[in-house]
Amino acid sequence: MAGAASLSPVPEVNFAGDGPVVLVGRPDALRGDLRLRNDGPRRALLPAGLAAGDDAGSEAPAPVGRLRPVKVPAGETRTVPLTLRMDPTTPPGEYHQTLTVGGLRREAVLRVLERIELGIEPGALRVENRPGQTVRRAVQLVNRGNVPLTLERIDPMVVDDELLDCRILRRALAAVDEETGGLQEFLDELVRQAKRTLDETGLLELVLASGSVTLQPGESAVAELEVRVPSKLDPRARYRGRVGVYGTSLGVTLVPVGDRPAAGRRGNRRSGRSPSTAPGKGRS
Repeated sequence: MAGAASLSPVPEVNFAGDGPVVLVGRPDALRGDLRLRNDGPRRALLPAGLAAGDDAGSEAPAPVGRLRPVKVPAGETRTVPLTLRMDPTTPPGEYHQTLTVGGLRREAVLRVLERIELGIEPGALRVENRPGQTVRRAVQLVNRGNVPLTLERIDPMVVDDELLDCRILRRALAAVDEETGGLQEFLDELVRQAKRTLDETGLLELVLASGSVTLQPGESAVAELEVRVPSKLDPRARYRGRVGVYGTSLGVTLVPVGDRPAAGRRGNRRSGRSPSTAPGKGRS
């Protein structure tokens, strides 16, 4: 099957070179090149596709979608890029299929690479800032990759005070005598207050209540997360943090108790005008 196995609808078109066509990549984005020669006087437009390989033991799962038609200008030898999308849960490995271009046939080797991707919904949690307390939040986990995933732990999360710079600056200014303190003293105090403020923040812990979760490719599950708020936080401040988990990220926002999301401007819903554009009194 290294050469043409049957006649092409355009007899002047044939494969250029020997050997199988190789496509490599994640299952949703395999890529490779195909060289074709057109000895005829007109441009050739040939349909392309994949069929089951001759070796049943290495038959690849059915591809999702089709290969685009192949164009070869008259009198040219052209390298045509091929892109194939397979089922995203196709396991890593090497699969053999038959590439068809018009009436031509050639062996295709599909080398599927490992894809590690975990989906988390929601991707951001909003938790009341109660220092030292633990709250539970439910999240849905989805294995979007092609290998089994076991989630046993999540790395501690660094949280940043939204007013961190302002807080450090105010503390440094308050600690330096405005009459006798010089620039160097202020800079030294700024560094000390930065270290102090960061030490007060601590790390936010996210713990799986079930201990661990194992997901097969394409599988999903609901998990309970324990959000352990650091005990040294200022309960009046707002903090944000984000941590990576298997190719995705999970964010946490800590808000003061009683804080509510801004409702936004309501405007004039009946007329569609916003408060800034609605006619004022006495205007036409």
